Amino acid sequence: MASNLAALQAALQQDIISGGTDVLPLLSVPDNASPEKRLFVYQNAYVARLVEFLCEDFDTTWTFLGDKLFYDLARKYIRDCPSHTPNARWFSHGFPEFLDGEKLVREVPAIAEIARIERALGDAFDAFDTVPVSHGALADLVHSGIEKARLKLHPSVTLLRLETNSYDAFRALRNEQDPPAVKNEDETRWLLVWRKDFTCRHMELKPEQGVLLDLARQGSGFEMLCEVSATMDGPDTAAIRMAGYLSGWIENELVTEIA
Repeated sequence: MASNLAALQAALQQDIISGGTDVLPLLSVPDNASPEKRLFVYQNAYVARLVEFLCEDFDTTWTFLGDKLFYDLARKYIRDCPSHTPNARWFSHGFPEFLDGEKLVREVPAIAEIARIERALGDAFDAFDTVPVSHGALADLVHSGIEKARLKLHPSVTLLRLETNSYDAFRALRNEQDPPAVKNEDETRWLLVWRKDFTCRHMELKPEQGVLLDLARQGSGFEMLCEVSATMDGPDTAAIRMAGYLSGWIENELVTEIA
C-alpha cells in the first residue's frame, strides 16, 4: 500500500513538473470532476509559483518589460529550462542566459544585461562571508615586495561588462523613474557588484579600473597590472594609479587575500 502510494505521488509530481498526463489513469476524483481538470489545477499552480520566483528575483527586469512580456518569457523559461533542484533560489539562475537566446532580447540586449545585474546582486547576497584584508597587510607587502603579489577577491564580487546603457535604466527603475531610451554604448562599461557591511552594492568603474580588476580577478600579479595600466594611460604614473586602485579595493573590502 505504501509503495503504491509512493509510486502514485512520484508519478503525479513528475506530471506536475513536466506538464505530462501519464498519471491520469491512476487518479480517482468525484463524479462531478475530471482527472484532467484536477491535474491542470496542480500544474497551473506549480507554474504560477515558479513565475513568482522569477518576478521576485528579477523584479526590475519585470518592470522594464511589463507584465505580459515578462510572464510570456517566464513561462517559456519554465517550459524550456525545467527546474532540477529542490532549492528555489537556483531555479532562476539561468534566466539571463535564456534571455540571450530570445529574438526580442537579442534585438534589445539591455534586457539581458539588466537581468545580469539583478542576478549579481542576488549572488552577492548569498555569497560566503570571508574576512577582507586591511591596509596594514598592504603596508607589510609594500615593504617585503609587492611586484609579484596576486589578489584573491571576495566571493561576493561580480564584474559585469555592459555594452548598453542598461545600468542607467536599472538605476532609474530602482528609483521609480522613467528609464532612458536603450542604446548601445561606444565602449564597454564596467559594473562592480559586491557586498560590504552586509549590504549589497553596485558601482560603475572607469574603463581602466574595470580592466585591471578583471585581470586581478583572473590571477594577474601586481607587476602585470602596472604594465597593462601603462598602456592605457600615462606610463609614468601607472604604478601610482595602480596603488590607488588597490587601496580603494581594500577600502571597499573587495580583497580577502594578497599572496
